[in-house]
Amino acid sequence: MNICIFARVTIYHGIGGMETHTLLFSESLARKGHTVVIITTDNGKKVQIETRNGVIIYYIQGVTFKRYSLNWWMKSRNVFLQLNERYKFDAIFSESSAGFSYILYKLRKKVVIPFIHITHGTTLDEFRSVFKQRLSWKNILMMAYDLFNHFTISAICLQYSDIVIAVSKELQTTILKETCLIDKKRVIYLPNGVDKTKFFPSQRSNEINPFTLLCVGRISEQKGFQLVISALPRVRNTFKDTRLIIVGSGDYLPVLKKQASNLGLSDAVIFAGSVPEEKLNLYYNRADVFIVPSLRIEGLPYTILEAMACQLSIIASNSGGIPTAIRNNENGFLIPLNNLKVLQQKILYLLENRSRAEYLAKNAHQDFLKYFDNDVITEKFLSLLHLLKLPKKNSKKSREKES
Repeated sequence: MNICIFARVTIYHGIGGMETHTLLFSESLARKGHTVVIITTDNGKKVQIETRNGVIIYYIQGVTFKRYSLNWWMKSRNVFLQLNERYKFDAIFSESSAGFSYILYKLRKKVVIPFIHITHGTTLDEFRSVFKQRLSWKNILMMAYDLFNHFTISAICLQYSDIVIAVSKELQTTILKETCLIDKKRVIYLPNGVDKTKFFPSQRSNEINPFTLLCVGRISEQKGFQLVISALPRVRNTFKDTRLIIVGSGDYLPVLKKQASNLGLSDAVIFAGSVPEEKLNLYYNRADVFIVPSLRIEGLPYTILEAMACQLSIIASNSGGIPTAIRNNENGFLIPLNNLKVLQQKILYLLENRSRAEYLAKNAHQDFLKYFDNDVITEKFLSLLHLLKLPKKNSKKSREKES
């Protein structure tokens, strides 16, 4: 099959959940012999077309990746129409609302190519997450944008897609609750997947420092890493050599460094910065406990799935789609948002009860292999396509509709 993916950002713009999803999904399809073309924004390197690991990527010059814009809608649609003349696409995937302009074109021209909308969260959830932050003009504008998006762009994409894929069970429920008149059968739960050849358990070394806590992700206030730093003094009262490694970069990094210094933890908190994916597995396997202390409504964080693939003990906020992966007291711990006391208790419990920690970690790894292995997810994606009525490329009727 020939498949087109609309994606405002890719892994070649920066690292994030949606970017990782696009990468894994597209490369998996390419390995199975399908032609995959990604339409995306300018990557700032003056490269318009390139092929990476079998995936063809078209960067639209002069279109910024920071936010959706009229420039993106118009140019991405025009590029698609040009490419469709060459590839005669069998299906279109839209990461979030990136393919909105094609939906409008589809409604007007009645194009027959199936359109699959992949959603990692709702704009109302984004509104709620920003609402919890400190009041500022920037946040007010962000909330206004999210509300506008919810009732216009997002609503149209959800309503007129052939299939809507929700990456968590919780998100599937939210979409059905918040979107009017949508056919329940079109909203399908299909989680993110992780490549088990890149993330896997290995023998953990016996270092002088016996206990290591790990956080991985974009460093922002809403990720909640400051909560783990605050928990560290009490943990070190019992396990004095415990250290915390934080992998990632972001605007909130200076605040975390200052917090660690003020608490006398400069030597105990290691800021590793951005780490290439090929080295990230080493950090997971160096840790004893992986922590996702998010303060926002999450989709289904890739970092949790990567930690599960590496057979780690996990503590995570009971937020958004995280319970899709973490079953409390069975393959990890779910804790209330922004609850320092419970976080401290769970960290100490896992460090004090190593057999229980290993039991939870093994369950997490088994669940990963069963539900979140990228090969399994890709096969489910392809099964979805077979449920749709794909156009007959060589038919006169099909060519007329595409012209």
